Amino acid sequence: MIALTFSGIYSIIDGLFIGQKIGDVGLSAINIAYPLPAIIFALGAGIGMASGVLLSLHKDSDELQGKILGNSFILILSLSLICMVIFQIFHEPILLFFKASPTIMPYAKEYIQMVIFGIFFNMLGTALSPIVRNFEGQFMAMIAMCAGCVANVILDYIAIFPLNMGLSGAALATITSQAIVAIILLGYLYNRKLLFNFIKFKIDFDLIKQIFKIGISPFGISISSNIIIVIMNRQLALYGQDHAIAIYALISYVYYIAQLLMQGIGEGLQPLISRAIGLNKIKEAQTYLKSGLIFSFIFGIILSGILIWQQGIFPILFGTSQAVYNDFMMIFPLFALTSAFIGITKTITAYFYAAKHNKYAYLLIYLEPILVWALTLLLPLFMHLQGVWISILITQIILAILASFILFITLKHQKILDI
Repeated sequence: MIALTFSGIYSIIDGLFIGQKIGDVGLSAINIAYPLPAIIFALGAGIGMASGVLLSLHKDSDELQGKILGNSFILILSLSLICMVIFQIFHEPILLFFKASPTIMPYAKEYIQMVIFGIFFNMLGTALSPIVRNFEGQFMAMIAMCAGCVANVILDYIAIFPLNMGLSGAALATITSQAIVAIILLGYLYNRKLLFNFIKFKIDFDLIKQIFKIGISPFGISISSNIIIVIMNRQLALYGQDHAIAIYALISYVYYIAQLLMQGIGEGLQPLISRAIGLNKIKEAQTYLKSGLIFSFIFGIILSGILIWQQGIFPILFGTSQAVYNDFMMIFPLFALTSAFIGITKTITAYFYAAKHNKYAYLLIYLEPILVWALTLLLPLFMHLQGVWISILITQIILAILASFILFITLKHQKILDI
């Protein structure tokens, strides 16, 4: 949970410093542009989590584990190069599609053009964390993420204030911090003798196919929240223009951290569940799942209460205008109340892809942006701008109920759950 949360704090830190330096337009620019670098982080998460599942399922074969590691690195390098070319050519029309206004566009372009040059480090740092966790490196993954976060804070301040580099400075700080994360985690693999003689850099298309098949789920978990950002920004631009986008920029920074905390429960359980299932210890996997669901529900309720209790501090931290502050205080509780529902859905989804029930994981992951899209089209017809805001809460309630139902039916069918 801690490692995943720190992995998401990079964009939050960027927003904190940019908000203080530039104000609402800077916050809006990062929120508009962030789905592009989020694709990089999602690809890294997909490769890393899929490789982690395969590594846990094949603990008894050093040869196969070496191949899995090697093909993971090949995929990271290949996809980094492809993304660099595509983003360099198409980033401006994509930002226009994301509803970057003439005021926001110059800032968003400045941010993205720097991000492009650091794609490899962003993807590598994100992918290595779940891989290391599956080699008993949970603590080291957390340390690496914390070190990267601290470095990002220091570098953000230097780049944005003394050097006055603006949004390009924020992006450069993130790239450098992710490089630090990657170096620490590569060092861990080296000390465990999992590099050089262990790793096998030989393309295996069957392994690559398996990585893609499993990776679709964690990729979707990472990218769906950013697809939702695009959907929300487009609808908010229609009903509330730049002011509503600035409010959502602030909400999404705080809401994203809450999502990552809840998602971290499932991702923390994944290596344990995969290992138990790989060893055919079904009861042990069941225990992890039950514990995760109970903890996610209780923790989600507590988190919702804390967020609502302390919501007044967030606009001050991000340096927003008084108008944004006033509307944020009325709207944010709708988002804070989703925490427990998110925890249930993410924990069940993590169980499904850890147990290789991929079709159920796909359904829950990719249904989320579809529901948001449908509700943001339908509800504003009756509720106007308020309909856009409330669509997120309704979506999370529906997903939690659906996930619980599918899990109940699946476990009952497999006679895993005592009912």
